[in-house]
Formats: sequence, structure tokens, C-alpha cells
Amino acid sequence: MERTYRTQPHRFNGTFAHVPRWRCCLAAAGLFLLTSTTLFANPIEVIYPEGVSEGFVTLKTLDGKKLADGELSQVTTGADRLASRLTFRFADGSLYDETVTFSQKKHLTMLSYQLTQRGPAFPEPLVISLNGETGQYQVRQREKTPDEKLITGRLDLPKDVYNGLTITVLKNLRGQTGAIVHMLVFNPEPKLYEVELARVDEEDTRNTTRKETKATAVHYSLKPRLGWFTAALARLLGRTPPDYHFWLIKKDAPAFVRFEGSLYAGGPSWRIEQVSPRVKQARVPEP
Repeated sequence: MERTYRTQPHRFNGTFAHVPRWRCCLAAAGLFLLTSTTLFANPIEVIYPEGVSEGFVTLKTLDGKKLADGELSQVTTGADRLASRLTFRFADGSLYDETVTFSQKKHLTMLSYQLTQRGPAFPEPLVISLNGETGQYQVRQREKTPDEKLITGRLDLPKDVYNGLTITVLKNLRGQTGAIVHMLVFNPEPKLYEVELARVDEEDTRNTTRKETKATAVHYSLKPRLGWFTAALARLLGRTPPDYHFWLIKKDAPAFVRFEGSLYAGGPSWRIEQVSPRVKQARVPEP
């Protein structure tokens, strides 16, 4: 069924669970509260342009149990355009695969977003695709099963929708400032929400290989924007949405350090950190 919506950001709809991604982080489901607001789009200015890169991350529980190995790659797809892909492969065979393409000509702009999650680690198989330029979207639940569900439609999106780009947005925030931007929540039909990225504090970090080397990481939180009535009612119902947390080193070249939050609606909080690849030590032939 094809559906067309004019989007207006919701501030909260009862419960707040998380939808796809540590770089986008947001979700909401449950009791609907009429607390929407009109907000002008504020695209993020590009201060630190992204480039081609390859990195490795690990996914763990908050108490340190390893869940999955991850890979983060970034390639150019045209002038001032890049595609960033994050994949996690779980020991139980589950897969989390997310790709976002974006433009960084003066301002950061999301062009497309895709997410695939399947396996025992997730409640159900889910495939999401979104064209950020046209607003066309497609959601497949329980793909390739007898009860597969397909939802399609179109949204009118503001220019500061940043699914999959939270880390990139945080890299480009100046000084002590935060930001208010928009994100789409697929639950499974999409809704537009405004979220606040706020600076919390600073924490010391240490290099894992050189204990004497340390740097200061800036701690940010991501939270939904709640009106006073909604916030009070959410507390009363015990449904106050959790924050999501990010740590970045904000020096001459900003770098991601850690994320803590859930990867799917109603899921547990997990931790994502960068890791270094290890080369098996080989014998050096004697001269």
C-alpha cells in the first residue's frame, strides 16, 4: 500500500524504545500523546569533511560480554558524496547491516538510508530503505516468510534528518554547543521526531597500548525533545525514554570512542567501541 505523509515532528508517543543504529539512535512506541511541534530545519555545517576509511568495532553488553565483531567502511560515491556502512556479525549468526549515503557540500545532508537486521539477536527480520531526497521509503518485516509485511510510502522531510549520521553530526559541533535535529523512527511505519544532542561532560581516556598516552573524550547524550506535560506524564507512567550516550575525542581530528544504547526497539543497552586489528606475529628471517 502506497502512503503519502506530510511530516510534523512528534515529541513523544508514550514509550521510547530504540530503532536502528548507534549512529542514529531513536525510537518510540506505545501510548500516543498529542505533543507535536513545528520546528525549522537546521542543517549541520560541515567543519570536518569525511573521507575514505576502514575501521573495526566491537559490540558488547554493558558488563563486557562480547556479542559481535563489526566493521565500518566509508567510500566516495561522487563529488562531496560518501557511503558509510556498518556491519555486525554475531556469534549466533545474526546480522546488523546499515548503510547511509550523504553529501557534505557546505552542510551535512542524508541522501539515503538502508538497514537490514535478522537472526536470533533481534525480535524479527527487518529491512528498511529510505530515499532522503524524494522521501520514498520501504519497510519489510519478516522478509522471505509466509507472513511477510511490506509498507511503502513517501514523506516530506526537512533537511536536517540524520538517521545513521549521529557521530558525523557530533564531530561537526562547535565548542560547547549541542544541536536539535530530526530523525525518522520506523516502528514499523515511519514517524519524524526531533532529538537533542547535548554535551554532558569530559572524561579522560587512555591508549590501550601506551598507558602514558591519554586524551580527553567529550561525552554527549541523545534524547527526545519532551514538552513539560509529556515529560510529567511519562514519569508518572514510568515510561521516560532512555538517553543514548556517545564519547568522542574532539581535537584537531575528531574521533569516535564509544557508544552506549540499544540497536532495536525495546532492546537492551549495548556498548560499541573501536578496536585495532592484530597481525599474527611472524618470525623475521635471520640475515
